[in-house]
Amino acid sequence: LATLNALLGQKDRAIADLAAAKQLSESPKIPEGAKKRLREIIARPLPEASPAIPKVAPIADLQPMRSMMVPLEGLSARGLFTLSNPSGSAITGTLRLQGKGLAFTAAAEPVVGVEVAKAGGSDTISRALTLPAGEFVFIDLSSAPQSANTQVSIVWSPTNGESQTAEWTTDQPESGVSLAITDAAEYLNNPFYLIPFYHLVQYRDTFARALDVRVVASAPARIEFYDSSDELVCVDADGDGAFTSPGDMISKDLNRNGWGDLVLDPKSQELRFRMLVHPAKVVPNGELNLDLQIFDQGKWNTHATDRLVFPKKNP
Repeated sequence: LATLNALLGQKDRAIADLAAAKQLSESPKIPEGAKKRLREIIARPLPEASPAIPKVAPIADLQPMRSMMVPLEGLSARGLFTLSNPSGSAITGTLRLQGKGLAFTAAAEPVVGVEVAKAGGSDTISRALTLPAGEFVFIDLSSAPQSANTQVSIVWSPTNGESQTAEWTTDQPESGVSLAITDAAEYLNNPFYLIPFYHLVQYRDTFARALDVRVVASAPARIEFYDSSDELVCVDADGDGAFTSPGDMISKDLNRNGWGDLVLDPKSQELRFRMLVHPAKVVPNGELNLDLQIFDQGKWNTHATDRLVFPKKNP
């Protein structure tokens, strides 16, 4: 016991243990042979304490790494990033954005709203943040219609640890299109939690209708699909887009055609949806492509492709 306490760095307790052992060795009830062995053990010097295991600073996760947005003509460019803390400890740091005409907007937690290409805005804005264990914030970017070729860098600098950077870019608005998934992104796989993939559908429909959607993965992956109300639309257990495999499930099929639906509200011109992607197999140095498709005019059309990148394996 004295040896264990010494290795743990508890020297006072180790010395007390040795004193108790010495007192025990003088007991008349112990045979002389046992006393001799006990005295030999007590005479050994205590070992040095084992080096302390370094505490690993909790790491937040900024996702996606890159996001590209092409809005419909006349509509705003929008981008949504997440800064998550999957660790068991709170994290503090500074969120900094760099671009043109940036300004924070009034937004309720957990949203950090940012206006882009705003007259009178700044090239750099920053805000101190504290992320409790298991919590996250949204970084919601928005630029005015006709603001093209915008680029914003999002930098998270923790008090302890390395900085992370994500990039948001927009291109010329798309004309002659009435409906589209308007963004695509690249994510870095994180084995500690399921990364949320957020996407925006923009449309010009003047009547409510169900929109059939699916995701086709380049390799087996479980894909959960949620609508703008965060209600489950469907689960594709292997990511093949067919919904014929064990574990596949469709929760919302308003037009009863066997596919999961999003509902387009004519009062709005956009809706956001969320995906959770769980690869069946981690591929070091590899990537998983996710084709986001809409069923239109009798066929499935790919509107955007996300990429989930697996971290490189250390040599």
